[in-house]
Amino acid sequence: MAIPGNNLELLRNALSCPLSYELFEDPVTEGEGTCGHTFENSWIRAWLDENQTCPLSREPLSVDQLVRYSAIKEACLILDPNRVAPIVREQFDEINAVITDIGARVLVSEAVHHSLGQRVKQQIEWAKEKFQGFCC
Repeated sequence: MAIPGNNLELLRNALSCPLSYELFEDPVTEGEGTCGHTFENSWIRAWLDENQTCPLSREPLSVDQLVRYSAIKEACLILDPNRVAPIVREQFDEINAVITDIGARVLVSEAVHHSLGQRVKQQIEWAKEKFQGFCC
């Protein structure tokens, strides 16, 4: 089911890091007992190198409190087909190889069929010339 345009933009914004404004690739959330915001891992770690607070609420925060957020990561994969999970990409490549092989077989089959058709035509023409006048 397609997501309507405005809703898609809202969803994209909700699945973007508030620091980088990019779709999450490696999202982490603040663990239990914190304000619970979600950030791109590399961006929040860079922030926490300089500050010991959440960049949004300014509540105390440390790297040790960050937890990976796989559900958000999976949701982002749906929105950005260029970042397909490796297993899906591998399956796509296998299916593509089978389709390519079938396509090649069809082309060879068509070429052989065409070649045989040409040969049959040539033999018929040869027979017509050879036996011209022998027929009623």
